[in-house]
Amino acid sequence: MRLAFRFAGALILVITLVLSINAYVRVRREAALFEGEIVRDAQTTGRVLGPLVVETWRREGEERAKELVSQANTREPVRIRLVFLDGGSSGEAAPLTATQLEHLAREGSLSLTTREQIEGQDHDFMVTYVSLPFGQGPSVALEFAESLDLQHAFIRRTVFTAVVTTVGLSLLCGIASMFLGLYLVGRPVRALVAQARRIGSGNFAVRLTLDQRDEIGELATEVNAMSERLSRAKGDLERATNARDRKSTRLNSSH
Repeated sequence: MRLAFRFAGALILVITLVLSINAYVRVRREAALFEGEIVRDAQTTGRVLGPLVVETWRREGEERAKELVSQANTREPVRIRLVFLDGGSSGEAAPLTATQLEHLAREGSLSLTTREQIEGQDHDFMVTYVSLPFGQGPSVALEFAESLDLQHAFIRRTVFTAVVTTVGLSLLCGIASMFLGLYLVGRPVRALVAQARRIGSGNFAVRLTLDQRDEIGELATEVNAMSERLSRAKGDLERATNARDRKSTRLNSSH
């Protein structure tokens, strides 16, 4: 019984560990894919929209360029706006550090996660900056901010599904291993223990019958063989003792 419990516990532990690792890897992979898709969409939109904004700015002025960005800012949950990288007073300044500004100037785009408070609740966003090719003009970038609420909802669903799957599978495997352990191990081991006790008490007549072609079945065969050998040895000892007693009786009667 204790062996079956230990086997079931070990199996449940292994299953829980494997499924937990699988869920963790899956969540990390899907989150990376989700964020990568957001970044690629923002970069693609920036490469298409950026030259139009620059051309409109040069031809019709800053306000008309802002209107163009505002017209493009219609796809939920993406928010697009023009930001100034040099702290320009005529628009929003990009909240970037010097190191981030250097990366944006060198690579042309920069992606990072930020947290904003909306209606008293914190929300995470994937923000991508795409610098505009003004040349000697103003240092401006397009800012694409997309909420990560869908990603977080997916992670919560994945974790919940993983927990339910792990618990259910662990219970089923635990019950199955307990049943198999009791049937394949517990039952024959109890029979072997009972046979060993009978042999210890001097009862060699009973033979153990186990229909198992495994190590326990081999052990039962060896126990029966040992019982047979002990039975023969007991019979030989009894016959030798009786013969000695008869010889001693005859010697005593002759005197």
